[in-house]
Amino acid sequence: MENMENENLTDMPHVDKEWFDPLPRDFMALFYLICFIYIAIGIYILAKHFIVPSLDIIIAKTEATDSVAGTLIFGGATSVLGFVTSTIGAFVALFGAVADGMSTNKILGGHIYDLTFMAALSILIVPASLLKTLSVRAFFRDIVFVAISSILIFLIFMDDYIVWYETLLLVAIFLLYLLAVRFLRKFMTSKIPKIEAVGNPIGSEPENVEMEDLKDTEPLSLTTTPGSSCCESVFHFISLPAKIPFMFTIPSRSWKCCDASQMAKLYPLTLIVSFVWLGILSYLVIIIANDWGRLVGLPGPITGILIAPVSFDLMSSIILAKRGDLPIAIHAIIGRALINLCLTFGIPTLIYNTISGASLQVSSEGSIYSLIIMMLAVIVLIIEVAISKGKLKKAWGILPLVLFILHMVAALALAYEFIKLPF
Repeated sequence: MENMENENLTDMPHVDKEWFDPLPRDFMALFYLICFIYIAIGIYILAKHFIVPSLDIIIAKTEATDSVAGTLIFGGATSVLGFVTSTIGAFVALFGAVADGMSTNKILGGHIYDLTFMAALSILIVPASLLKTLSVRAFFRDIVFVAISSILIFLIFMDDYIVWYETLLLVAIFLLYLLAVRFLRKFMTSKIPKIEAVGNPIGSEPENVEMEDLKDTEPLSLTTTPGSSCCESVFHFISLPAKIPFMFTIPSRSWKCCDASQMAKLYPLTLIVSFVWLGILSYLVIIIANDWGRLVGLPGPITGILIAPVSFDLMSSIILAKRGDLPIAIHAIIGRALINLCLTFGIPTLIYNTISGASLQVSSEGSIYSLIIMMLAVIVLIIEVAISKGKLKKAWGILPLVLFILHMVAALALAYEFIKLPF
């Protein structure tokens, strides 16, 4: 009898134990999905009410052009978490825990998504009445540096090893870009005569620049605004669990106990606390999405596609495009690619190479495909900006979107070996 019972037990399919095993898996799948949705709402609230308004203050204070505001300010802000985690990872790797699977696909893949889907979405949702013209010269300058950095990444990965002078070259490319920005700005400003505004002498800073720049931004509130539509009221009450923690932990104009103009001057602290929250939420997105995908039986590549839209990068692009700041949104996408390729990848790898004295082993598998798609995305944007002379109306968003769909179909087919590359 005992032998028969043992045989029956061994014949049963093995099921991995989970921490929630006493609970039904269908219930946990629904629970994970709800958490995932609330995290997405939380990231959007962080972007709209805290991070983007704080970055607007920095833009106003520095008097940055749309290209500089997008590439360096918004591009830097959307790259900061990746830079911090990559730098920490470089020091962890010094103790022997080197991350496996670093490849051209992983480095360029996210930026292919940015230059196709995110650029297309930004163009498609911008209101026609608020559309601003993109500076063609500044765009060409930035996109050329992205193309150079992408080609350099491809060449660096060809021998499956990265040495210190290769990563130093990436950092040098970014420094050259900063010089190009300064040169072009000097060239442009030298052609435009400076006109002194009455009542605002040159060199003086406008009073309450923080409040001036935030005049069109509503502070976060726990009550519905008068005249809200039914959908807005429903979204407000649904999002309350996400709003409350931010309201009490992030210093901002939402604190009614303090003077709004004084709280607006605390924008550096607002940014720091917001990025701490963003780091926590971004970590939870990955954990929850992976667990949910495993529970419902989704393959890894499909789960990755679902995770991609739940990011500060996409939320900030949507917010900028909806208010008409398409030039900043496009340059933020380009700037994020440039900063990630040159600094987020370059500096941590340079730290590892320099301190350890060893080269970093990587994989060049699929690098030709990644470079081809990256260059296609760059070429499509260059052609569209050149033909439209910087006036990217909604129709111009169709081609990048089609390229993204074709790329996703090809990437999934390659991942599941339905097709194989000849190179």
